[in-house]
Amino acid sequence: MAAYAGRTQIAPHMIWIIGSRGIPARYGGFETLAEHLAIGLGERGLDVCVIGTNDQTQQRSAIARLLKRFGLHAAATPILTWTSRPRVQRGDSVLVLNPVNVWTALWLQRRGARVVLHMDGMEHLRSKWGPVARSVHRLARRTAIRSSLTLIADSREIQRIFLDEFGRETEYVAYGGCDRAEADGTHRWTPDRAGDHYLVMARPEPENQVLEICQAFANTETDARLIVLGGPNRPNDYWRRIELTAASDPRIELLGPIWDRGRLCELMMTARVYIHGHTVGGTNPSLVDVLSHGTPVLAHDNAFNRAVAHVHGTYWSDSAGLTARLRNPPAWSADMSPPVPTDLDWRQVTARYIAALDRVPSDTTQFTRQRGSGTRYRH
Repeated sequence: MAAYAGRTQIAPHMIWIIGSRGIPARYGGFETLAEHLAIGLGERGLDVCVIGTNDQTQQRSAIARLLKRFGLHAAATPILTWTSRPRVQRGDSVLVLNPVNVWTALWLQRRGARVVLHMDGMEHLRSKWGPVARSVHRLARRTAIRSSLTLIADSREIQRIFLDEFGRETEYVAYGGCDRAEADGTHRWTPDRAGDHYLVMARPEPENQVLEICQAFANTETDARLIVLGGPNRPNDYWRRIELTAASDPRIELLGPIWDRGRLCELMMTARVYIHGHTVGGTNPSLVDVLSHGTPVLAHDNAFNRAVAHVHGTYWSDSAGLTARLRNPPAWSADMSPPVPTDLDWRQVTARYIAALDRVPSDTTQFTRQRGSGTRYRH
């Protein structure tokens, strides 16, 4: 593979991506980002390694076993990410994912690595976290804001919040969509392809409103199906309520997670409409994925979703409003199908991360790299 042709200071050194569960992507946005960046950076001839908290080496460690034994699942990400820091050496570049890993990012910065920190969304607002975890997320965000780290925002709305409320500049770098849709203009939704299903792709958490979407759909008389992709890490009351709603309506199909790319593309391109219920931003990768296919979108009306879908979405505010939209859907046409936004293109996303890392100064502090396992891409 040809080396990266652009002018860059990072090319001679390793690029590390840490703070996600790892690749291949089998969970959420950070894992999707890590996978696409690893491939994109590798295609440019750059040496990149992804260290995930679910990597076998990490999971076999004594620390990981202790976390599991005492059920400290929320602490796994910052603690296991912290243990990866000795592998990085002076001059290396590091993309640290998740602001809760800010202390690892600061440690690496002070020892001569080029570091950028991805700030994710408003994690402290997510209902899955208890009071202690929410406090930690608030502290991490405050620490990052006060630091000299380069901060990445994946949403224009998140970028606005950091600037307006905290006076902190961030660099905007979005997520990409579907590689196939980016490369092939025919790999898209059209009215002729639309089938007999509505589609939801989300982790079943209250802020994603999967239950509310199922209930709104159950109140319609449509002969279409509602296909719900995604499942919980561990069974919980919210998921059981979703299962009960689905059990009472044979039109609702809970298919769990689907990672086969071809199957996912087929479901998106043949959906009547994609229903997006996320209420806590930044940018959700499934929404970007759907937009890259040109699939019609019914999205919850909030600033985060509007920052991504713009005029290409039709919006609803509550379960009753969604029911009304489903009973009287707009007449979507191919002309309304959104073009693939240039800032949601993985090639552009990769180039922007290279530029962001390249702008970070690296000092001359020396320390020893302890080479460890990870998922490495070399070309």
